[in-house]
Amino acid sequence: MKKSLLSLLSLFLLFAVISPSAFAQNEEKTVSSESIISIVEPYVNVTNEGKIQFKNVPSEIYEKYNLGKLQKHFDALNTLVQKDDIVINTDLSIDNNALSTSAVYGQWTYYWWGYDRNFNYQQTLQAIDYYNTVAAGGAIITGATAWLPPVSGFTGATSGYFYLVATRFNANNKGNGVYAAVTWLAIFDIEPL
Repeated sequence: MKKSLLSLLSLFLLFAVISPSAFAQNEEKTVSSESIISIVEPYVNVTNEGKIQFKNVPSEIYEKYNLGKLQKHFDALNTLVQKDDIVINTDLSIDNNALSTSAVYGQWTYYWWGYDRNFNYQQTLQAIDYYNTVAAGGAIITGATAWLPPVSGFTGATSGYFYLVATRFNANNKGNGVYAAVTWLAIFDIEPL
């Protein structure tokens, strides 16, 4: 109970510091990352050239959900499309040309909204150690993309963010590893496998 309360309080502090734009002003309820994704998805389009872009997004949604950061993610994905490293399908799924379909562990999977990955038990322990090192100031935060994907939201991440990520990895590592997902707003979801 105490750990859960501490984690919840840390999460609220994190959101207040890192991404206050993720919350609407005067909004009465908290919006989950899944609902944000479903709100934004109708405005995401794949061009004939296979690149991802926004289409007819209202300015209030663009501002409310900080879609400028998502545009930076789209730019990174479009660069990978140009290099033939990935293919963005019309259903917004993404095929990674460098990976086989059996590569479930050890690689981040691309999505239009961010990334996800399964960590086995050993990888989870390594990630916890790495995140704690970054949190303690022992590593350069911009070099964290080995363990965190290059989502634009991480450029402003603080050591507190990485401490919180390490804590959530540790709390959810029940011996089988963890599933981790992160959106363009640097909102993460970590669950036990």
